[in-house]
Amino acid sequence: MAHASFGLDKPGLLQIKAASEPANLSKILGMDVTLAGGAAVTVVTPVLTGSVEPTPTPTLVTPENNFITPAGYPRFNAWVIAMLLLLAGAWLAYWTVSSLRGGRDGVRWALCVLLGGVAAYNYLALGFPGSQDWANGHGMIGILLITFVGEWVGALGAWLWTRRVSASK
Repeated sequence: MAHASFGLDKPGLLQIKAASEPANLSKILGMDVTLAGGAAVTVVTPVLTGSVEPTPTPTLVTPENNFITPAGYPRFNAWVIAMLLLLAGAWLAYWTVSSLRGGRDGVRWALCVLLGGVAAYNYLALGFPGSQDWANGHGMIGILLITFVGEWVGALGAWLWTRRVSASK
C-alpha cells in the first residue's frame, strides 16, 4: 500500500503504474484529467506477452582441490609428491645404513622403508575404511603424513629384521 499527493498543472492523460519485487505484473491506473474539475478513471490490465523468468538462485561452488578428489581419493599431483617423498626416504635410508653397516643392510632398509610407505599410500588411494575422511579432512598434508608414518613403520620392520639377522650370526 502506498500514498502520494501531487498537483497537476495541465490537463491530459495521467498513467500511474506500480512495481515491487515479487510482483511481476501490475495494473496501470489511467486518469483523464481536465481543468473543469472532473476526471475519468480507467484501469488497464497489462497483457502478459512472454514468460516471466524467475531470478536465479546462487549455487555454492566448492573450490577445486588439486590434490584430493571430492570423493576423498588422491589425484595424480598427490601421487607424484608422495612418490618423491617415498624415493627420498628410501634413498636416505640406504645412504645412512649402508655407510654405517654396509650395502646389504642399506638395501634391506631402503626396501623396507619404500614398502612401508607404498603400503600406507595405497591404504589411502584404495579407499580403505577411514581413509577418505582422513584425506578430505587433512588434504595433501594428511597424505604425506600417512605416507611418512608408513615409511617409519617400514624402518621399524627393517630394524627388527636387522636385529634378527644379527642375532642369528
